[in-house]
Amino acid sequence: SSCNENDANNNNKNIKNAFWLKLAVGYDTNINQGTTNPLFEASDGNQTIVFILADNFVKHGGVNFNVNVGFMHKISDRNDKIFVKLNTKNHNHYTYFNTATGQILYQMPEFYLGANDNIKITSNFAYNVINLDAKPYLSQQKFSLGLTPFYDNKNNNFQTTFGFNLTRNAYRNLKAYNAKVYELKTDLKYSQNNYLTTLTAGILFDKAENNRPGGNKKGFFIAANHKYSPHNKWLFEVFAHYQKWNSSRIYLANFIPRKRNQKLFAYGFTADYSVNKNNNFGIEFMNFNNQENISLFEYKNRSLQLYWQYYFEK
Repeated sequence: SSCNENDANNNNKNIKNAFWLKLAVGYDTNINQGTTNPLFEASDGNQTIVFILADNFVKHGGVNFNVNVGFMHKISDRNDKIFVKLNTKNHNHYTYFNTATGQILYQMPEFYLGANDNIKITSNFAYNVINLDAKPYLSQQKFSLGLTPFYDNKNNNFQTTFGFNLTRNAYRNLKAYNAKVYELKTDLKYSQNNYLTTLTAGILFDKAENNRPGGNKKGFFIAANHKYSPHNKWLFEVFAHYQKWNSSRIYLANFIPRKRNQKLFAYGFTADYSVNKNNNFGIEFMNFNNQENISLFEYKNRSLQLYWQYYFEK
């Protein structure tokens, strides 16, 4: 199959160290998740006021340049690893939407339970920082736990994994939006020599730490992913994702007097060609449709990206 950073996280490969560099150029129809309607109606319960939105609330398209660099080190044979990743996305216009994301992830040692070691337990902890326009914007701490019953290391074509994620979001200048997100999910995976299909479903609970507009949120998501490699040069991937959120309280009583409800549908594909064991080229397309009952937060975006990646492992 094609060489890429996913190989570094493949538990079946005996990789001690891995490094990757990915350079890409792309186009987004909506780089800032801006609304398509420049007018917004607000109400205090007695009268409705129409606002003309500022420029940064309205959608803008443009070309972007991306750099993704990462390193993985396998610590022991128990598959504990350390990952360090950095990703930057710079736009040719509207540079105040430029982003830089850094991540340090520790994949903890695997554990096996049961008489035949047929229950596999995995876990990891990640710390992420996101800068917007070269200024600190968001930091995240995420803990993930996975349990795979009926695990067979010799015949693992079909796997069911139950997962739990806990993420804390801490905004630098938007303290009211700090929150903890709890996630329970189930992954179903089926693989053969040249393809892998994954179906995922989960429930979500977003607990606000402060007096966030709309209060707590709850929801669910379903997702599907299929990877297919017809031979050792090409890798094709398609995905689809649906997510729904419902807020527990009115968003802003004297301005937006209704509860926020969100539906997000996304889909996309990737075609990747491996020139040799270290170099591959690819094209990636993604479509996002975020539907809301508050038009200020509604957006659509299509993105197309061409990339080259260098990957090295030993």
